[in-house]
Amino acid sequence: MRKNSKENFKSLTPLSSSLWPNPRRPWEDMAYALAGMDGIISKYARLKYADEKSYYEDLWRYTYYRILKMGKEYGWKFGDDRIKYWRSGPNFAVRLAELAMQESVGSDRCRRCNGRGTLYTGYKTIDCFSCQGSGVQKKTELYRAKFMKIDGRNWHRVWKYRFRNHILGIFDVFEFEISKHLDRRL
Repeated sequence: MRKNSKENFKSLTPLSSSLWPNPRRPWEDMAYALAGMDGIISKYARLKYADEKSYYEDLWRYTYYRILKMGKEYGWKFGDDRIKYWRSGPNFAVRLAELAMQESVGSDRCRRCNGRGTLYTGYKTIDCFSCQGSGVQKKTELYRAKFMKIDGRNWHRVWKYRFRNHILGIFDVFEFEISKHLDRRL
């Protein structure tokens, strides 16, 4: 573990004594770094790095309202009946916020093999079909389109750039602020 690693936030959890017998940074230093951050960034750091699930709802709500604000700013239409080729429905922004939360704070561990990379068939062990033996779930554009319940071509043409640059950019700013505070405070 590096000196200013974001993984040091795990020293804030109650189980830190058994998980991290000798953390590089004590929990007091990590709490000091969190105290200087904006409230939502602090909640993001605790959710992603210390796995405090109680902040999920607040962060999801913040993401949802930021997506709606971006939609007004850039002229995006969510579930508008006049636009038939999206067929997104009234909950498109809700699903978009959920997808962004999954990608930014969710686990990348493959669900089929539980992160092992192999499946036991009863006679022998084979590589997992979902992750090709890596143990990490790959987020493809087709997966994103299926999650959003729209056609893959429409996702690629209309929402791929918006999602990657604008919506996931919210979390990029969070990561930058966390790194800045860890470098400055610790």
